[in-house]
Amino acid sequence: MVHLPRPSMVCLVTILVVCVATSTRASLDVDALLTANTARAGALHAKINALVTRVNNLKSAASVTAGKLNAAQTAVGSSATKVNGAVGTANAAAASIDSIMRTHIASLEAKITSMDIKRVGRNKYPWTQCSWWSMDRGEDSGRIFRCQFKKVGGAETVLRVSYNGDARSIVSGGGNRWQLRIDGQPCTSPGGTIDNRIHNNYNPNRHRPMTLSGFCHATGAGVLSAGNHWLEMYVDGPGDAYTGWASAARLMIQEYPIDVVDNFAF
Repeated sequence: MVHLPRPSMVCLVTILVVCVATSTRASLDVDALLTANTARAGALHAKINALVTRVNNLKSAASVTAGKLNAAQTAVGSSATKVNGAVGTANAAAASIDSIMRTHIASLEAKITSMDIKRVGRNKYPWTQCSWWSMDRGEDSGRIFRCQFKKVGGAETVLRVSYNGDARSIVSGGGNRWQLRIDGQPCTSPGGTIDNRIHNNYNPNRHRPMTLSGFCHATGAGVLSAGNHWLEMYVDGPGDAYTGWASAARLMIQEYPIDVVDNFAF
């Protein structure tokens, strides 16, 4: 059996001091690490809180925007409702006006039909026109020219006859008269003959526009009957007459029902 020498008190004290120093240093390192970790954790927590705050702010802003959008949508819907209402009112007014106009037109058409005006100059009552260019008629008396026409009605219709052209009369202290006749007879009703006169006190060769126009229901031979007739132009007088010089001349005949001629008197 071998006996090891027993340590001295100095060695034991030295070992104890080393152990205590090592333990103290280890304790200091752990505290520093805990302190550093705590600081890092605090910094991360602060960043997280800042992010949470930004997210909340964005959510609030989004909520405000959504509210504005909803309000705008509501306003648009209200405006659309008003516009639709206005359009409906306008359509109703247009329909009412259309109905009134249709009623008015129907009433006018009924009146026109009752007066038999629609057929004047179309189917039942035709019109006739004879025209010439530069007739150059130098007759001083008698018949100048004529136009044949057909009268559809009898005593219930009246003729409107007219001449449009030019004429002249050369005479000193006199003149010439132009007259419209039917079948050689002057019109007697309504209102008498249809004529015109040019009078001169000197001798100019002045060709003037001339129009003769009037209604004719009867002549010296009686009321104009249905059938073929002649509208004729006559001239008489002491002057040197000339008719239709270098211009157009027309004889026109139009037949009307008596009841549509205002103030018709026999």
